[in-house]
Amino acid sequence: MIAKIASFEWELPRIEQETRAYQLLEGSGLAPRFLAHIHENGRIMGFLLEKLEGRSASIQDLSGCEAALRKFYELGFVHGDVNRYNFLVTEDGVKLLDFECFQENASPEAMSKELESLSAQLVDESGRGGGFIFHD
Repeated sequence: MIAKIASFEWELPRIEQETRAYQLLEGSGLAPRFLAHIHENGRIMGFLLEKLEGRSASIQDLSGCEAALRKFYELGFVHGDVNRYNFLVTEDGVKLLDFECFQENASPEAMSKELESLSAQLVDESGRGGGFIFHD
């Protein structure tokens, strides 16, 4: 399972945003399943996601990442942060992660701009967006 824990009060709106995205994506096959919120004294501190085996995307995964984004766009959403670490390449296809910049009712222009940036994001080796990557 993947856990995301809030460290500061300002992170709580981000958790709400991500929770909303995972709720809207339930059953779409585009993201890990949302399992539960983590509570402390009645306050939501984070959430748990289904653990999926896979790897971060690279330029060789461009077509799969494009297909996942196009399906995402059909739902009216823009991801907002399509760095290579926000795509998980699994045996079941490409999954999207990290929805803190997610937007509902997105414009076609925003979708097009995001899709156009994808290939550059998949070759970026700066580590931006890598966050916490755990290896066995």
